[in-house]
Amino acid sequence: MRKSVAGESFDDRVKALQQGIAQIYLQAAEHTQKYVQAGIPVIATGHLFAVGAKVSDSERTIQVGNLADMDAKSFGNSFAYVALGHLHRPQKVADNPFIRYSGSPIALSFSEKTDDKSMCLVSLAKGAVPEVSQIAIPQFRKLVCLSYSETEFEQNLRNYTNAGLLTDWAELEIHAKMYTSALKELVSTLVAQLKSPQILKYKIVLSETEKRNFEPAESKALKDFKEIEVFDKLLQNKQITDTSELIESFNELLTTLNE
Repeated sequence: MRKSVAGESFDDRVKALQQGIAQIYLQAAEHTQKYVQAGIPVIATGHLFAVGAKVSDSERTIQVGNLADMDAKSFGNSFAYVALGHLHRPQKVADNPFIRYSGSPIALSFSEKTDDKSMCLVSLAKGAVPEVSQIAIPQFRKLVCLSYSETEFEQNLRNYTNAGLLTDWAELEIHAKMYTSALKELVSTLVAQLKSPQILKYKIVLSETEKRNFEPAESKALKDFKEIEVFDKLLQNKQITDTSELIESFNELLTTLNE
């Protein structure tokens, strides 16, 4: 697809990758000319990121992805239809009805909870313009984002009414005045007990006042912290309470690295 060149910049590498991908489609188009001239429709596929497409939280940053935005013009005019993958939201590319992401059949992250999932039915005939229709995919399981205060979350969760045919999957956010081990234990126990909704992830959000109580009087650069201080800060941010074994293991790693 591209040759590595010593000393090239990041931008040069991305540009070379884009040109390499466009060249592949150009070569493929040249091989199909006898079919195109005979009026036989040709389909192209690709797993990449096209300029202007909308992403969700679940797409991975991959080389043939977000680093190499492909313009719709790169696919040329020889293909009757271009079917693309990588993005989970169904969409046209550059408002072209014949260059599309069909999207994923199910939601793969909570950022897709309101997306309408569908599949594309493409009807092709010799010498005819393709007919594209979207077929809605029924969603049997709902993804929901729940937000409660520390005083109301338990009652609301125990009285929760399922929204889908299957057990709802939930992302839970609890707003608290103070983070305590008792609150953490209560949430963990409740999450384990609940049958509906099934909580896949949760976090405890502190009030702005409580956040300021944790802020240092003067900001410090990363280089001013010791390794164990940075690790301890990570454990606090992740709200991990049982830290003794993790800290012991981290210290062992530090000792090994410094030997």
